[in-house]
Amino acid sequence: ILIVLLGAIGDVIRAFPLVTHLHNSIPGCKITWAVETPSVEIVKCHPGVSRVVEFKRKNKLSGYYSFIKDLRTEQYDIVLDLQRHFKSGFTSLMSRGKKRIGFNFSNSREFNFLFQTDHIPKVEYFSDKILQYFEFSKYLGLPDCKELDYSLTPSTEEVSLIEEKLNSALKLNTDLYRELGGNLPPEKRVLFFIGSTWTSREYKPEFYATVAEELYKKFGLVSILIGAGRDRVNADKILELSNAPIVDLINKTSLKDFKNLCFRARLGIGSDSGPLHIASGAELPCISFWGPTSPTRSKPYKNLDNALKSPIGCSPCYQSNCPGINKACLNGIEPKIVVYKVEQILNSR
Repeated sequence: ILIVLLGAIGDVIRAFPLVTHLHNSIPGCKITWAVETPSVEIVKCHPGVSRVVEFKRKNKLSGYYSFIKDLRTEQYDIVLDLQRHFKSGFTSLMSRGKKRIGFNFSNSREFNFLFQTDHIPKVEYFSDKILQYFEFSKYLGLPDCKELDYSLTPSTEEVSLIEEKLNSALKLNTDLYRELGGNLPPEKRVLFFIGSTWTSREYKPEFYATVAEELYKKFGLVSILIGAGRDRVNADKILELSNAPIVDLINKTSLKDFKNLCFRARLGIGSDSGPLHIASGAELPCISFWGPTSPTRSKPYKNLDNALKSPIGCSPCYQSNCPGINKACLNGIEPKIVVYKVEQILNSR
């Protein structure tokens, strides 16, 4: 079986339960996943994936040629194109898979349907993507999935490694390290995943700073900043503006590290992003911010009740950059609302 899902980390993570179901329902099956570089590491974490074929997009045509050449070293009985675009459809065709299943014509984009031999029934556009993916297993005649399994649980060794990395970062903040007695227990950790590939989805640093202060003052929770190198500017603003102790892990964790850390924290807070879906897949309680995108379509697993959505009329706009109103959608989700939601979560467990 070949899975073609090249793109966004959030979409890739939401396909994990389908891959687990395929692996469990078809004894002896071998699953290959074709994916772009940013998601390679997290896809390799899935125990049901036998092989990962990487498309190095930065290498352009030469990278795509090498990618297809690598794909063709295997013969595929079934190809599941979960992406619905021209690039994934062409990849599906070039893989030379015998049975290539894609989205219905009405859900397909960029003539993707032309590259497939079979198509799943039409799905509602604003429906849960996880359920959309499971239409492929239904099409294959597999039994219904009774419980979603992301297969993200870390090993004992992985837990030890992420604890070492967190402790090293904690020691860099001498005052905090001394104040905590050299120990930050998992139940006192809050993960702030502050970045997104869309600037329109980024929550204000000023708001994060206020939330960090209130969570420490009211509940003794210590915030941990998670993000890539491009999030450095916003992280520095948070650190500058907040009087609360904060652990800085910006650009210090891989996706695998972050996945493991999610099993060693109390809750997570952040925008619609890949890390949100990784954290939700790890069943970490997460509060999420929704403005330009819709939680209805991109439901964070087991965290839909914790999705804070803007009430203003232009939301969702699906624009990667705010079209001129200074992210009024996210700015309407004030820190006091987030703190109230945290209190609800803490009181419910």
